[in-house]
Amino acid sequence: MSDDPQVVEAADSRDGFKQWRLLRRSHGLYFYEEKTLEEEVHLIEEDGSEGAVVADAYWTATHVSGLFDTSEAARVDAVATLPWLRDAFGNAETNGS
Repeated sequence: MSDDPQVVEAADSRDGFKQWRLLRRSHGLYFYEEKTLEEEVHLIEEDGSEGAVVADAYWTATHVSGLFDTSEAARVDAVATLPWLRDAFGNAETNGS
């Protein structure tokens, strides 16, 4: 059995700068993670203007939860913890139904 977690559910913020994934570990417990899109990194020229791109835009982990016994408990905690996620779900029920 792989140690890689299985994606159970996912959502993106309306502006496209946040991602959320609900995952199930091989031992049966659940957790979630939030990633944020970081903008390109530019050199700053001597005159203060933006120079060449030194790093493309990239995703970085900005929140990782603890472990939960059920996917529903993890989902409820995620919605309470990440305000943008409520908006992404359109204030609808988040149980996948």
